Amino acid sequence: MKPDMQPVWLKEFQTFEDKASALSLDTGVSEQLAGMIRKCICPGQTLAVGKPEYVTIIESNLVSVAFPCLLTYVNNS
Repeated sequence: MKPDMQPVWLKEFQTFEDKASALSLDTGVSEQLAGMIRKCICPGQTLAVGKPEYVTIIESNLVSVAFPCLLTYVNNS
């Protein structure tokens, strides 16, 4: 493991019946997903996401001076 890398643990997992309404370019981030992210990620931590477009959606809807976090795309293949 690189010296600046930290292990991660799953803090919470929720399924979303309608994934398109939970996270989309048109509607942004649902309140349920936004609440989960805010509860589990502290300022300055990195949030790993499954698709590159999720980085764009989450950054444009949630990341701000008041809630700074880093996002990274994780390729599982």
